[in-house]
Amino acid sequence: MPRRSIRAYCPRCRHQQPFLPAKFRFGLHFALTILTLGLWLISALAAVIRKWIWPWRCEHCGWHQPDFRSPAEREAAKKKTGK
Repeated sequence: MPRRSIRAYCPRCRHQQPFLPAKFRFGLHFALTILTLGLWLISALAAVIRKWIWPWRCEHCGWHQPDFRSPAEREAAKKKTGK
């Protein structure tokens, strides 16, 4: 099964990279929640929230905030802010 990905600019790598969807292993978290009598549920909920907040990650470095602007838009924003 091919992995679904998007291409976007990665600020950490400083060039276009494929971004993959964040993973959440439901079976693993469910099993650990059962084995720990519910204590692992806190960690599982934190992992779900993290997946909702940062749904993509850079395939190369793991960065979680892809920049979807074109190179021209990024340059214009740099000039506007003076950086």
